[in-house]
Amino acid sequence: MFLKIILMSLISLNMGEDMSVKQYTLNNGLKLIVKEVKDITAVYIIAGFKVGMYCYEPRDKVNISHYVEHMLFKGTEKRKVGEIAKEIERMGGYLNGFTADWGTAYLMQVPFDKVEYALEINADAVMHSTFPENEVIKEKEVILHELKGWLDDPYSFLFHRLLELVFEVHNYGIPHESLLISHNNLTREDLVKWYRKYYKPNNMVLVVVGNVNSDNIYRKVKELYKDFRPSKIDWYRCSQEPPQKEVRVKVYKGDINKVYVGIAFRGVKEGHPDVYGLRLIANILGGGHSSRLDMKIVENKKLASNIFAMMYPQLDDGTLLIGFETEEDKVKEAIEEVLREIKNLKENGVTQDELKLSKKMFKVNYILSNERISNQGIKILKGTIMFDDPEFYDKYVKKIEEVSLSEIRKIANEYLISSNLSMVVYYPKNAQKILQEKDLKRIIGEVF
Repeated sequence: MFLKIILMSLISLNMGEDMSVKQYTLNNGLKLIVKEVKDITAVYIIAGFKVGMYCYEPRDKVNISHYVEHMLFKGTEKRKVGEIAKEIERMGGYLNGFTADWGTAYLMQVPFDKVEYALEINADAVMHSTFPENEVIKEKEVILHELKGWLDDPYSFLFHRLLELVFEVHNYGIPHESLLISHNNLTREDLVKWYRKYYKPNNMVLVVVGNVNSDNIYRKVKELYKDFRPSKIDWYRCSQEPPQKEVRVKVYKGDINKVYVGIAFRGVKEGHPDVYGLRLIANILGGGHSSRLDMKIVENKKLASNIFAMMYPQLDDGTLLIGFETEEDKVKEAIEEVLREIKNLKENGVTQDELKLSKKMFKVNYILSNERISNQGIKILKGTIMFDDPEFYDKYVKKIEEVSLSEIRKIANEYLISSNLSMVVYYPKNAQKILQEKDLKRIIGEVF
């Protein structure tokens, strides 16, 4: 009942907003998408480029997209180092950026009456970034520290080591040590070549969301980018991962206090017809305190202090991930019970109530995420870059709603299989009772 009240109130709130979306394509190929949201004081400008980490990068250049993202707003031909950030700050806004496997994005939040000024700054950075040598050196160390931090958190460690295990060919699985080497070897010349190759109007999507007039934004953008010349782009795409054929396991030890277990099932990429069912399965297994694994493993049997499951679809591939924290003397039983519950879901399916609740939870989370106007812009950008469809993620809830009980069972039996399974167990360095890789394979074989 509580979920229903939240859902209906949020739907009513969204339906009451004054919104319209318009799409434009400039003569040079630049795509502009404007979403008008009245009665707010901020505007979000998001510039995105169809080139991201892993998928578009050669093995010896992995992380170059991320490095370029750090550099774009450092300085231009007419703005010295630091001036862009100061100008945005003075107008009461802020800058941010992120790199995903599907693309690289730059976000500005500014007051609605400063939008044209911000668009000019954005265009200056996009077309005239200079990559100052001193800043390149500084950012190399900043990013190196960031990358090293990926393995500091136990769950982050699990996640990255699992991807290394699942993806033997694709760059998703590049060993962390190799990633650090790749980053350290990148030069200013590499960054400038990357920028000049991929930062072209015909590879760019500009999203503006907020209290604006669409046609006015179009006229301003058309003026700002009139001299931005397109060029043919030959995208590099890394090798695709072949099907997994057997169980993969790995054991690690580190400076931690508990044992962390990660299980991954090779899934599907974003947009695949089965991704919606896999999202619901992950939710039913470990999507909260009422999920199957939480109730059984954490609440009833006390075999773990926390547990989660999530579907992680990416541009080229995807994984269904399960992770939990436990004690050294409970590892074996916890793994066995988790695998039994997954097997039970495969053999007996899920109930109508479970499926209905999982769908409601997805809807609520989706609508809550849309309360942040910036998230609306990012979803528009991602859908456009990945699928040439600004409304792709607005259609997601409908796709989720269409998944049936029979589809859930079919998808579970296709993907949640032993030959599709990878497992990482991360022990404290002083642990005494350690399950070896052969032990883990035996447990999986006996139970699953």
